[in-house]
Amino acid sequence: MAHDEQGPIEASLTFRRHRGRQLTVAVWVVAAIGIGAQLLLNGKDAFGDVSIPWLAFMSWMVFANAWLPRLTIAESGLEMCNGLMTLYIPFSAIDDLQNRYKVIIKAGGKKYVSQVSAPPGSNAVGSRTYIPVPDSTRTSDEEGDSLEIPSGQDPVTTAWLNRRSSGQHGARVTTKWNRPAAVIAVVLMLWFFAVALQVRPYGAS
Repeated sequence: MAHDEQGPIEASLTFRRHRGRQLTVAVWVVAAIGIGAQLLLNGKDAFGDVSIPWLAFMSWMVFANAWLPRLTIAESGLEMCNGLMTLYIPFSAIDDLQNRYKVIIKAGGKKYVSQVSAPPGSNAVGSRTYIPVPDSTRTSDEEGDSLEIPSGQDPVTTAWLNRRSSGQHGARVTTKWNRPAAVIAVVLMLWFFAVALQVRPYGAS
């Protein structure tokens, strides 16, 4: 798999997890109330309680798994963000694609699974109208022969079928790590285990 820090070209449609952002905000509010209550009751000693780093880490987990994941249809490929990693898969590199509850892509002998799909009644970010999508869409049969997909019903599959021949030959899947999110995850995990093991951070009284 090639590594590339360059992002894809301008996106046309972006799909996110259903109610993912609402869930994230709700968890953040609960976590903030819990942390605030600990600080009010215990002051600085609250940072020695395992509940604060646990709430912080859980908030980050929900953010990474509910807020960040997205699937973007760009002009020449699909951008698949699964939290800590973003994949860019050119249409010309895709061998097979299935869009049901998740988008499953086979490219270059590997399988890539998106946490986000375009299920029936889904709505693209920025779109004011719902896009009708079949309950199940598959683009090849067991022998690998192409199956006809009615145009306009499934935006993910339709985009691939319409644009796969216009892409650059030999294009490869590229990946980019979400470094800030990864660093925050490591810091929160170290904080949690430090408190859990009763090893207080430097400077704590």
